[in-house]
Amino acid sequence: MSLISKGVDAFLPEYKTRRRWSDRYKTIDCPLFPGYAFCRIDLQHRLMVVSTPGFLYIVSTGSKPTPVDEAEISKIQAVAHSGLSALPFPTLAVGQKVRLVNGPLTGLEATLLELGKHRRVYVGLTLLKRGVSVEVDSEWILPIRHSDPLVCAVKSAVAQSSVN
Repeated sequence: MSLISKGVDAFLPEYKTRRRWSDRYKTIDCPLFPGYAFCRIDLQHRLMVVSTPGFLYIVSTGSKPTPVDEAEISKIQAVAHSGLSALPFPTLAVGQKVRLVNGPLTGLEATLLELGKHRRVYVGLTLLKRGVSVEVDSEWILPIRHSDPLVCAVKSAVAQSSVN
């Protein structure tokens, strides 16, 4: 039984992507924040949420649930309802360590130097004790994380398909 059918005010932002099956391509909906659903709940009546199949936990700091700022939810809803193509993308900051995961430099680690235009970024590599700047597609890089906490409302094993 889903969260919405239980009367919970739930929101699962999604995006469309093409996936290749063995014999064809298919357009499917995927969650913008995989594994997370946003719910507005009264903590006194959280049993209907925690008893949902696939529910893992309410995102908390210590034992206290961590609310998501209403302004952030409004922004996410605006993006989801805009009709524009939105894709999950890691937060990047100049100076951050990144790993190249696609393209001819796959496997190299670099430092993000500049966020360019048209989904391009500039990364710095150290080769022969010299710095080299290379322009690559932003989809070719992933940030190297050091256990960044992700604050959302509900972690769910089934939020990857749909809240409905």
